[in-house]
Amino acid sequence: MLDCCKYKLILEEIISYSDTSTCSEIGKTKMPVQFKKTRITIPLGAGPRSIRGSVRFESKVISSELVLAGFNFDFSQGSPRNPRGELDQIEINFERVGVHPPDVNAVYFLLECRYQDSSATDIWKGHVELVVVADVE
Repeated sequence: MLDCCKYKLILEEIISYSDTSTCSEIGKTKMPVQFKKTRITIPLGAGPRSIRGSVRFESKVISSELVLAGFNFDFSQGSPRNPRGELDQIEINFERVGVHPPDVNAVYFLLECRYQDSSATDIWKGHVELVVVADVE
């Protein structure tokens, strides 16, 4: 069983440490590695959501990865709930769409999420936090 609190603390430490760029040595070439955390708001509504977003760096992005840092979903007050308040599905998917000209300093992503009970009609909202790890020039 994963200790989520332990991993969240480690991730927060990495993010705070990397507010100034760190360098990892690959062969004889140094590549700065930067971390940026972003929060994507999920607007009030029903059903699954797809949201495109981006994170911009100060230098050209060579490669990047995305990491889930946290999330919070909640049914809206006044939304009908099933009698036992059971959830049917919580799902978060994200993918890096890439770096696209003309802005080669940005990492683009697509976030897809779902939070529903068995009726799939409840109104919900929330947010997802992602960390973008990028090798930059």
